[in-house]
Amino acid sequence: MSMKKNRTQPPPPLNPAPKGNTYGMAIKDPEIRQKAYLSFCDHLSKGKNIKSWWFEEGDIACTWATMLSYIKDEREFNPIKRLVAESQGYNKWENIAEQSADGTNKNANTASLQMVMRNKFGWDKEQRVHSVPNDSAITDLLENLKQLKGANGPKPETNQEL
Repeated sequence: MSMKKNRTQPPPPLNPAPKGNTYGMAIKDPEIRQKAYLSFCDHLSKGKNIKSWWFEEGDIACTWATMLSYIKDEREFNPIKRLVAESQGYNKWENIAEQSADGTNKNANTASLQMVMRNKFGWDKEQRVHSVPNDSAITDLLENLKQLKGANGPKPETNQEL
């Protein structure tokens, strides 16, 4: 049995671009780019995920990924607008969580809210575990406990420390 190299066939040619997509065609009109940017910032200000944004106007379409490449040009796209929009979006979810916590929004679904907040703010287990040792108050407390245990109590049976 001979071993032949597995030669793959080239991919088939692309079908014509669907309406609104010219496979990477830039939005040439600066007014439409600004309109798309304002739409992008409005989307973020509502607390929505960046990846659920798109823009369409006539035959022009743009996704979040394209907008991220456009806004690297800070002369054309004022970065403050995006930063303010992101802050407004975070503020929206913080207000919802606060209203749920203080009882003013008794209809809040805490399980859904928790999931949104974990995703929005990156509250995953790995981050929490890694951030604890960097908290100086906790580190100081652990050091004090180690010193007290060493001075006042019997030595542990194992060599493990706190």
